Amino acid sequence: MSSITIIWSAVAGACGMLAFMHLLVWLKDRRSRENLFFTLTVSGVVGLAACELWSMHAATPAGYVAAVRWAHVSTLVCFGGALGFIHHAFGTGRLHLLALTLGLRLVAVVANFTTGESLHVKSLESLRTIRFLGEEVSILGVWEPNRWVIAGQLSSLVLVIYTADASLRLWRRGGREEKRRALLVGGGLIFFALASSAQSGLVAAGVLEMPFLVSFPFLGMALAMGYELSRGLLRSIRLSQELGATEQRLAEAAAAAPLALWEWNIGRDEIWISDGGRMLHGVETGGKTGIARFTETVHPEDRATVSAAIDAALAGPGPYSVDHRVILPGGSCRWIHAGGTVERDPQGRALLLRGVSIDISERRKAEERFRHVIEAAPDAMVLVDRKGGIALVNARAESIFGHPRAELLGRPLETLVPGYLRGPDPGTRPGVELVARRKDGSEVPVEIASSPIEMPEGEFLLASILDIGARKQAEREAALHQEELAHLSRVSMLGELAGALAHELNQPLAAILGNSQVGRRILNDPAPDLPEVAAILDDITGDAKRAGSIIHGMRAMFKKDAAPELDPVDLNDAVTQVLGLIHSEILRRKVEVDFRPGPGLPPAAAGRVEIQQVVLNLVMNALDALAAVPRPGRIGIETGLRDGQLEVVVHDNGPGIPDAMIGRLFEPFASTKQGGLGLGLAISRSIAERFRGKLLADPHPEGGARFRLLLPASPEQDPSCHGSPRRMECE
Repeated sequence: MSSITIIWSAVAGACGMLAFMHLLVWLKDRRSRENLFFTLTVSGVVGLAACELWSMHAATPAGYVAAVRWAHVSTLVCFGGALGFIHHAFGTGRLHLLALTLGLRLVAVVANFTTGESLHVKSLESLRTIRFLGEEVSILGVWEPNRWVIAGQLSSLVLVIYTADASLRLWRRGGREEKRRALLVGGGLIFFALASSAQSGLVAAGVLEMPFLVSFPFLGMALAMGYELSRGLLRSIRLSQELGATEQRLAEAAAAAPLALWEWNIGRDEIWISDGGRMLHGVETGGKTGIARFTETVHPEDRATVSAAIDAALAGPGPYSVDHRVILPGGSCRWIHAGGTVERDPQGRALLLRGVSIDISERRKAEERFRHVIEAAPDAMVLVDRKGGIALVNARAESIFGHPRAELLGRPLETLVPGYLRGPDPGTRPGVELVARRKDGSEVPVEIASSPIEMPEGEFLLASILDIGARKQAEREAALHQEELAHLSRVSMLGELAGALAHELNQPLAAILGNSQVGRRILNDPAPDLPEVAAILDDITGDAKRAGSIIHGMRAMFKKDAAPELDPVDLNDAVTQVLGLIHSEILRRKVEVDFRPGPGLPPAAAGRVEIQQVVLNLVMNALDALAAVPRPGRIGIETGLRDGQLEVVVHDNGPGIPDAMIGRLFEPFASTKQGGLGLGLAISRSIAERFRGKLLADPHPEGGARFRLLLPASPEQDPSCHGSPRRMECE
């Protein structure tokens, strides 16, 4: 047997074996289209090798032309295989170039059978022989070229253009694997396509005296494609090994944990389930299990839920996910969470349902304990998801808001407490007082606090809502009682100040009477002194205004409905008025009062009447304390500014504060005075705190007691206060 026959037969046999192997791969997995196109390419190489061997051994022009003519059919098969491989392996080819290449090659094949002896030869008159590879072979002798050969040449050129374009676009993707594939496969196909065209052209032009040998360039193309497929095969083997190791690790993990792996072949109604999964689901070991037998293990109350979840997964794009109970062989129950995905065919039909199941019995027990704790809470408890929807409420929430819990689930928390979630993320937030809304539209004051809580389904917000309607009512009643006590305290002083009031009014009234009598006598004179009468009238006017001022101040102090307002109060002026009001009482008790007003003090943000009440109470307490002291009594009063706050200090040289009263001095009904109610200091402190101030007491360093009234400055000094000049409010 000649060497040519051996070589070409070996090439054809090897390519035939490769074609058969990859055809089997494609028949096993129809999605591996690269294997199909590789099979076409190497099958075309087999045809080219056979036609070349036929032509080299042809004895007549007719035999030679027949071999060349059928070689173009094999070339079409090679073209189609190579183009399909590039198109699917690269995914970057342009369809119009692909269609143009195949179209030109089809035109070439048609011309090959219709325009002459073959695509290259229009007519062949004789052959001649040459020695090639140690053997005599036939080549073209006297012949006429076919002009339609241009169609074949154009198809080869467009093949090169298509491959180069697809390779360049794949290269630009930038991945290492893409660049390797573009260089090796794309570059190899371009090189061998050009080599095939060049060899055929040179032989046809008579430059090369040798047979047409295009099978070897196409064999090079096939080898480049086969190398790429072999890398894929190696990857598949490696992935298979890794998958096997992963499956082993997964099986070991599933065996060590309460985890079940399962797969349902829907067409055959066969369920594969791991050994640990059979124990988890209570299914007998060994044998095949169908969906009907599997459903028998589900608790009867949960079977409808499981069936609905399976139907939804098979019908729609969503996953399979459901919690249900299974009945174990001993009759006990176990909670299972099952989840999986559906595998479908190209037409969208469900083929397989794969998934895992896990024992969630402990989690369910914890959730039940959590629900019991929430249900037993005395406050309304609401569990809210991150979207603001209510996921859980207790009976107290139903009682407060009047909604059945089934009606609240899924609704926003804003339905109950408008505005709570509109601000920044609540997170852990202390109690906030808001107005909630009942089902009937009525409003209820509540205090709501919240904190985040981690649940298996994600992060939730647990809100505690306390109905503070009763507390608010109690606060209003307490405030009303406080105002009543303050009024009673002022009225109780009225008896003590009656003498002082009479003395203070007696002086201006006596002066008015005396001046009016003198004026009457002057007017009775024959020549009355009118300037003197005018002076007397001015004195009468002044005394009348002083009496009116005394009466106005007393009325304001003892008026019950005197509403507290934040006014700019001059403390020095307020203290001076109080001392003027009780001047006669101070003289009667023979007590020395030393008032040292602080210079340049800003006004205080307080109520004038209330502050005068506090100062009056402190001074009267000092006078009462000095009544039992044999030595001359002395009261010191100072005003000033200390640490940004206004201060009124009242101290005396009396017996001081008894040790037993130091901790109870400001308690209601605690008093050291005989017959005292014990409300004066308690009310005075509440008045000070009402205006964001303080009332403090301590022993004086020189003996006696010292009381300090601290008040904030007016808005010009305190930026947290705001309001009009006559009425201000502080935050």
